Amino acid sequence: MNSTLEWFIEKRILYWHTPEILTMQHVVDLNEDAWHRLDQGTPLVHFIINTEGTKKFPVSVAQFRSASKILAHPNLGWVIIVSDNSVINFVASVVTQIVTKVRYRSVRSVEDALQFLQGQDQSINWENSDEQVLVP
Repeated sequence: MNSTLEWFIEKRILYWHTPEILTMQHVVDLNEDAWHRLDQGTPLVHFIINTEGTKKFPVSVAQFRSASKILAHPNLGWVIIVSDNSVINFVASVVTQIVTKVRYRSVRSVEDALQFLQGQDQSINWENSDEQVLVP
């Protein structure tokens, strides 16, 4: 499974498919890369995090909060978690509630995430999407 951060739509939508075993080091590394991409992006930059297939992950809200500095980035738009795991959804919800101006949504599929964004941000040119990014 590819767990690298990719542009789904250059400078507008970031996509990350989390690894099967997610560690805090993954989150720390992701934050560094995502921060730089958010700097380069065209606001608002939306972020889809696909946790499908992730079986093991840290559950410490405090660790996630301290490692998730991108949630405060001024260019960040919607953060959308793709998950049907209630624990992942709970941790993500708590972390995003702690950081006050985060636009957060949890959905059950990548298709739902894309459909949601299409309804939220009409400035995105969907013809520029890279569908290959979504292939695990």
